[in-house]
Amino acid sequence: MFNFAYKLAEKHDIEFEDLKDLREKVSALPNLHIEIETIIRESIEDGLFIDEYTPLCNSETYDTHEGRTKLKHKTIMSRWIKAKEKMTAEIQGHIDKGDLVIEEKTTSIFSIEEKTKVITGSSLYYFDDSYTFVQDYKKQVAILEHYGFMFLAIHNNDISESYGQMLAFKDAIKKLSNIVGEEVSPSGERHLNEVGEKIQHLNNMLTGIRDRMGEAVYMNTDIDFSIEMFFKEFTVDYSDTKPVYVNGLKYFNNQAEEFLGDEWK
Repeated sequence: MFNFAYKLAEKHDIEFEDLKDLREKVSALPNLHIEIETIIRESIEDGLFIDEYTPLCNSETYDTHEGRTKLKHKTIMSRWIKAKEKMTAEIQGHIDKGDLVIEEKTTSIFSIEEKTKVITGSSLYYFDDSYTFVQDYKKQVAILEHYGFMFLAIHNNDISESYGQMLAFKDAIKKLSNIVGEEVSPSGERHLNEVGEKIQHLNNMLTGIRDRMGEAVYMNTDIDFSIEMFFKEFTVDYSDTKPVYVNGLKYFNNQAEEFLGDEWK
């Protein structure tokens, strides 16, 4: 992006002292979005990817950051593309046969959500381990297993029904208070707030655990294929929980509806 900022500065005769100064002055240009789009198009037309930055597929050279290659870059790139196409077709064949199962997941960056398709972990784990990506997956799973037990324990201790009963109690007290014109009993709001604070604390802890999981994989494996971890399912969230009327609450609500009719609703 600084490459295009330099070009914009040249185009608009902008003088600057350093990169920070360049950023600030270029950012102040009117219609910056259009200006950037225009300069990118002009740069490409003027040979940006021919003279200034040569794509590997067009590179006739041998030099890289880590030394010289034996073949020209474009030759290596061509062979890599052919190998990729062959492997893609092979993997697709296993998907078509059901050996590998595809699942759609949603990822998010800030508030922007994006759907992506991944191979499920269970189908990967039991797939042919002569493939490097399967070997890499199992290495990472072995490290992450003990973290999985913690998430399983949280999942098995679901309190959504109990939370729903608290919401039902709050709902009933609110209706009753509206009818008589004053608060007839504490609504349980304090308890709900305490539960909310504990849930937030738990989610903060889960975030820390997720970070540790990533660190553990990174520090203890030498792999080519990194595992994908989706944690949306492991966030404790009762915001969509509906009131749950059971036992005494259910009896009370039914009696109130029978005697008060629409006034209770």
